[in-house]
Amino acid sequence: MFYWIVLWFVFILKIFFQPTFIFLRICKLIIMKVSEVVKSSRRLISTCGEYNGYLFKQNTRSMLEKVAQDEGFVDKEITCYGQVGKGQGVTGDLFFTNIYALNSNKRLELLVKQATTTKKVRDYFPVDLFYKNEVNFYDLVWREFEKQQQRRLGRLIFDNVPKCYDYNVKPGEECIILQNLGSKGYRNINKREHVPNDIFEHIIKKYAQFHGLSYVLKKSDPRKYDELSHKFVPYWEQAQKIVPLRVSIKDVFFKCLQYLKDSSNQDLKNKMNEYSTTGLDVFIQSNTYKGKNGVFLHGDCWSNNMLFKFTETGELEDLKFIDFQTCKVGSAVYDLSYCIYSGGSKDVLDNLDYYLKLYHKNLTETCTLMGCEDFISLEELNQEWKDYCKFGWIMAMVILRAKLVNDDAKLDLYLMLTELEKRESVAHLEDSDEDEIERRTLVILEHMHKNGFI
Repeated sequence: MFYWIVLWFVFILKIFFQPTFIFLRICKLIIMKVSEVVKSSRRLISTCGEYNGYLFKQNTRSMLEKVAQDEGFVDKEITCYGQVGKGQGVTGDLFFTNIYALNSNKRLELLVKQATTTKKVRDYFPVDLFYKNEVNFYDLVWREFEKQQQRRLGRLIFDNVPKCYDYNVKPGEECIILQNLGSKGYRNINKREHVPNDIFEHIIKKYAQFHGLSYVLKKSDPRKYDELSHKFVPYWEQAQKIVPLRVSIKDVFFKCLQYLKDSSNQDLKNKMNEYSTTGLDVFIQSNTYKGKNGVFLHGDCWSNNMLFKFTETGELEDLKFIDFQTCKVGSAVYDLSYCIYSGGSKDVLDNLDYYLKLYHKNLTETCTLMGCEDFISLEELNQEWKDYCKFGWIMAMVILRAKLVNDDAKLDLYLMLTELEKRESVAHLEDSDEDEIERRTLVILEHMHKNGFI
């Protein structure tokens, strides 16, 4: 009898206290989850930190401390006062950062390029390649170009790139710290507009000087030139593997066929119909340089990768080339055709011969001034234009949609890649000035066809 009474008592207790036991177990699970989040946050804090609310990786903070030390700052303050908006640093973040001396007026104004760690972006784009190429340009090629100029002339006739203070190319930690040219009065011109002709002439002259330094280095130290040329990994040639680029090229030729539907130029329509299936192969082939006149290239030559400084009266005072992430050795035509076709007006295209002669005149002056007589002839340049200008032509049509998008926020790379995973197109880039894109595309197509370049 006592046994049954005990069992009954235990049963009653279990019924009465079971909700309490369940509640305690739930609380325990919640505490465990919160603990995991806290530990994760602590791990994040150990690898990241903030300057004025902007998140920096820990290695970036360490780099800034090193730059401050190298530049002679002792008691100092490091502040971040802004971030470049959407559509600019597509494979990472760009921060405006200052280092201030606390006991003087000394300050250093910097631009921090911090690579994205977003898996989706890094899966689709060779972010590590971009940073290695750019670092190799600043740390290796540009150092040699500076030495050649100082050794031969005692001064720099071409000083049109920003200073690089430090870098890190360790996977997942890629970062480059550069001079902030914006603080010196440099700015982009309106990407939606054609580059004015007078500015175009200045750009062409500067590309001639830039490319001329390659001929000088090649002549004076061919072993060093060859060694440096092998440091770079070509990007554009990988278009078949890089889905966003592949899709963009495919879409460009689909649009070309639409724009030409009412055209009476049947030969051009036939060629675009052919390019709608072979365009990607043509792009890759045009990037395979087989000539003997290779130079180190800027690589990504549309106007957003150039910064301009103007006088108070609006006259161009200086320009700087930025973003050498696709730098490699190849034909000068790669830089020139991309620049001219992506930013030039119909007047520039109609006067292509003038700009090629202007380029060659300044190339000759640069090389001659530095004691080099071995460089591409004007005849060879014209031939290479016929052989390789398709690269710049196709890139110009690809970049045109980004130039004329109605909202720069639509250039968010993560959003574009998310759409690509759903279907092989980027629908939100359709929100662009379609009429202007069509008008400019037709001008370029007619130019290419009339001159026998396609």
